[in-house]
Amino acid sequence: MTAPLPQNPRQRCGAAFLLVAVGCSGSEPSGPPTGNVQVTASTKGWNVDPDGYMVALDGGAEQALAVNGGMVTFSQVHAGDHSVDLSGLAPNCAVSGPDQQAVSVTAEATAQAAFQIACPQLAFTSDRDGNSEIYVMNADGTGLINLTNNPAFDGYPAWSPDGSKIAFDTNRDGNREVYVMSADGTGPINVTKSPAFDGHPAWSPDGSRITFTSGRDRNAEIYVMDADGTGLVNLTNNPGEDSDPAWRP
Repeated sequence: MTAPLPQNPRQRCGAAFLLVAVGCSGSEPSGPPTGNVQVTASTKGWNVDPDGYMVALDGGAEQALAVNGGMVTFSQVHAGDHSVDLSGLAPNCAVSGPDQQAVSVTAEATAQAAFQIACPQLAFTSDRDGNSEIYVMNADGTGLINLTNNPAFDGYPAWSPDGSKIAFDTNRDGNREVYVMSADGTGPINVTKSPAFDGHPAWSPDGSRITFTSGRDRNAEIYVMDADGTGLVNLTNNPGEDSDPAWRP
């Protein structure tokens, strides 16, 4: 049963104020905890897809992600385990690892998903144009390019570890020499400069040196030099035939 209101106006106002204050003292219920998911991509190689990639959270709507330096943020993601999917790669590119990553979201925090993509090229020797030349192509067989395009013999290409240069041997100076050129075929430089046979180059894993076969000591020996041709050393120095060196990764 409701108590009667006081007859005094001031008493009535105080009671009304007290009633309102008690009614408003509660708080609104809060929703489930949420966080964020940030997605990035790092792409190495050649002929990368300029349109970038597409990413989706838990199979939802896709968002565009740039090949390098881009970022997609999914906001207000419920705390818990989620999956991030990457798609839209060029045919010659592949993800280094799974194209779906699991992320765990905690309240008011940002989970990270970082994809590593490689778009490799192959370098090889071919006489399809009438003489031995060095070609490159994408890993799926597309994008064929003649890098040397020279009437002399050019062969035995070897990529530098960072993919920026190619060492090869050629007889364009009258005898076989080791040359180094940029990955696009420009700027070829003779780094051996010897009247003897020099060929079959191989880069050291850190890209600072090149080993090769040389006949400058009458028989074939394994030599190593700095990538610019300086610091030459005979590694085998044996009366037998030593050739075709390969670095251990």
